[in-house]
Amino acid sequence: MKRDVFYTKEGTLRHQVFGLESHCIQTGSILDFFRDEAFDYRYTKDLDFLSLEEVRRLKSLQSEQGRKLFIIRFLQVQKESQNALLKMLEEPSSDSYFIFIFPHKKNLLPTLRSRMLMVQVNDQGKPQPSSIDIQEYQARSLSEKFDFHASLLKKKDYEKKDLLAFFDLLESSLKKEGDSGQAQKLSEIFYLRSLIARPQVSIKLILDYLALVLEQE
Repeated sequence: MKRDVFYTKEGTLRHQVFGLESHCIQTGSILDFFRDEAFDYRYTKDLDFLSLEEVRRLKSLQSEQGRKLFIIRFLQVQKESQNALLKMLEEPSSDSYFIFIFPHKKNLLPTLRSRMLMVQVNDQGKPQPSSIDIQEYQARSLSEKFDFHASLLKKKDYEKKDLLAFFDLLESSLKKEGDSGQAQKLSEIFYLRSLIARPQVSIKLILDYLALVLEQE
């Protein structure tokens, strides 16, 4: 990705709000594009879940004095938070600039996407690698899958982003195989993935239900 995706030939920013659909890009690498820009305040955040509380924090910060840059990377966001974000972006302060990074633009409300200048990223559409082997997982019996879920969640290095990457790869695998019940399974997987980053949700129950979905003919 080059600097000119954000800047015109004259050196001015193309838009106040950018949207990057990416599985891999980190906030730090995006911040590098603006190291020579005269911002009074730079705010970066990497989140599993963009909460309503965080959106309210952004709204408060963007109303303060000075030229500000916000770079927010998130994996999931609920409709309530999206509506609050949309309201803020309808009339952002003139000296605030936002860059949002997310793995799936289809998870965003169309009205929210319309407020962003979407940027093409080289890794767009390519699932992030997962430590879970898809073929090995699918070959397991139902009870073996349940046991695997329990052992996975006990690992100290377990992260939700790795689980989301697993869902992406699983979805991609089903599309390639042309499974007879593909449409229904993909719909269920999409819904289950949307639950992962929610607070106080049982990841074990989500994974166990996923295993049951995959058993369907």
